[in-house]
Amino acid sequence: MTPKEESVRVRGRTRAPRWARLNAAAVAMGGVLVIVALTVRDHGSPADPDQVLHSYTLVQSTGAGILALVGAPAMLSVAAGWLLHLKSTRRSERAGRAAWWLTCLICTLCLFGLPLVGAWALPPAVLQVAASALAPLAGEHPTCRRWGSNPRPSD
Repeated sequence: MTPKEESVRVRGRTRAPRWARLNAAAVAMGGVLVIVALTVRDHGSPADPDQVLHSYTLVQSTGAGILALVGAPAMLSVAAGWLLHLKSTRRSERAGRAAWWLTCLICTLCLFGLPLVGAWALPPAVLQVAASALAPLAGEHPTCRRWGSNPRPSD
């Protein structure tokens, strides 16, 4: 085994590639955004008489439609992860391009959510960009199982 292949094996088990772990973290952080929107209370400003005595969550103050904006990065990260898996196992360049388009859409949605949720909106976008950048095309990485390290055997 090469040193790169050894770094992927931990105590006899194969560990997920780095891009897959980053994608899973992006999905998890997207889920955290939904939980924050549903549970964290906004105490508002003292100038607003409604919120001096009461505190509301983001969903209560803006409506349930905000969950579409807040939850979209998690769902799109799942779809991008599937496309990155296709890119890494089946040598699909189209899947790689589609994953980058979804990543750009995730970044756009996170930028729109930045004023509403704050800095919590950035981690899903950053993690998904890192996952898309690190996912190799099948055959370009020594741990790609389907094609191996050399997709075309030399004669």
